[in-house]
Amino acid sequence: MNMLDLVQWPAFVTSVAAAWLVASATKRRRNIGFWVFLASNALWIAWGVRTSAMALIALQVCLAGLNIRGLFKTEEKSREVPKGSPAAGRNPLRPLRKGLFPGGDSSGAARHRRGGTARRE
Repeated sequence: MNMLDLVQWPAFVTSVAAAWLVASATKRRRNIGFWVFLASNALWIAWGVRTSAMALIALQVCLAGLNIRGLFKTEEKSREVPKGSPAAGRNPLRPLRKGLFPGGDSSGAARHRRGGTARRE
């Protein structure tokens, strides 16, 4: 058994760790995750060359390109939102509390209690 045959296991662990980091809520961890993904791409390519797995090599080259894109997009986002702004740290997927439903109720519970229609008084 060649030592290069064992590269698949560190590549596997590195890929899983990178996926965990990229899914983080903090920009710093996401950024580190893209770098770790690039390291895993290099490990998978090294193993793919050894085993002549051309499809794996092609996949890793494409994924490396996407990871480089992710690095740039993470950096662009960090420049767009100033640290002291109200949007900093807010989850963009979470709706704002006020103004979603008439009457200021964000959950729709009051509308449901009133029979499904929102009434203004």
